[in-house]
Amino acid sequence: MRKKVAVLKFLSEFIRTGRLQNGDRLPSERSLAEEFHVGRNTLREAIYSLEAQGIVEVKPGSGCFLVARELLPPEGADNIAPDADIEVFEILFQMFSCIAAWCGTVHGRDLVPRLEQATSMMGAAFLNHETETIGPRYKAYLKFLGHWTGNSVSERMVDVLCAESEIVFKGLSGLGSEQLDNVFADMARLVQAAREGDPEKARKMAGQQICRLSLFCLGREKTMSSPVLCKAVEELGMVPSPEDPAS
Repeated sequence: MRKKVAVLKFLSEFIRTGRLQNGDRLPSERSLAEEFHVGRNTLREAIYSLEAQGIVEVKPGSGCFLVARELLPPEGADNIAPDADIEVFEILFQMFSCIAAWCGTVHGRDLVPRLEQATSMMGAAFLNHETETIGPRYKAYLKFLGHWTGNSVSERMVDVLCAESEIVFKGLSGLGSEQLDNVFADMARLVQAAREGDPEKARKMAGQQICRLSLFCLGREKTMSSPVLCKAVEELGMVPSPEDPAS
């Protein structure tokens, strides 16, 4: 996360000092990665962040273009909003619930075995408390669900969201065994809903999974400060336990 924030600042400064105007094409990923001495994956995540803010647009096969220079943060400012953490969980809740509901329809049932496999891999990482792989595997799990729809817009949105969700992946790696068991139970219920072809149940289980992660990673106070997540927690009947960390 720290490295991505640094690259965001470098990119913003590069755009300013390079006198790039709206419509101009940025240099290639390779040349920018060499310029900033970072890996291309880190650079790509920073570019996705700028795209999520509406500052640049990535056109597959053509490159990355500056579209709203005026949206760049003031010089010296942080690109990450103060409420970014809770905002990530809010959008994850909204988007993941919708994608899961789609997976529960007749169109999504052909890929249930692959969902079972992805969930089993997460279960193995949880069981063995593989802190180095839990985060990356959960990112792959979310991307799998997003790409499962076959909708290119959904795929792109999930890629951007995953680039902004480091708080989720790092938070998962720090959870205890009992907390991981609860998260895995939600994932298993989602698989069952998809197997049964029940979109509403799938939506509910996905929403419950994200609410639980927010409670575990951000704590009760911060989670319940969000109107979106507070309403969901209450509707799902999820009473925050004393074990949920304080904000």
